[in-house]
Amino acid sequence: FQYESRPPLRAPRLYDVRNVGEARMVWGSTQEGTSIVAAINYFAARGAHVGELGMCPAEVHNAHAPCAPLLGASPDGAVFLPDETIAALEIKNHSPFAQRGTSQGFTIADPGPHTSVA
Repeated sequence: FQYESRPPLRAPRLYDVRNVGEARMVWGSTQEGTSIVAAINYFAARGAHVGELGMCPAEVHNAHAPCAPLLGASPDGAVFLPDETIAALEIKNHSPFAQRGTSQGFTIADPGPHTSVA
């Protein structure tokens, strides 16, 4: 069959970033998937595995405050260890971006290092 090579179609991912805080949030969100894969590989090499986890409600019973607010957590996953311990997995990524200038006109830049892991 005939095959014609074409560049891959990619939708541009544009973000309306108004400050360095928003840039850091976007960066962290885009890195989370890679970080979860890294955690899966790390724990698998140690005999554990990572699984999905949804909302984890906490049961709170307080006789002095029967209408206590509901509490809960939504970790990024659960780590199932070989000793049957289950631990929450929460991914946090540190953004490399820094702001230069004022809030009126600013530049968001990656200050480095660019040749090694920080």
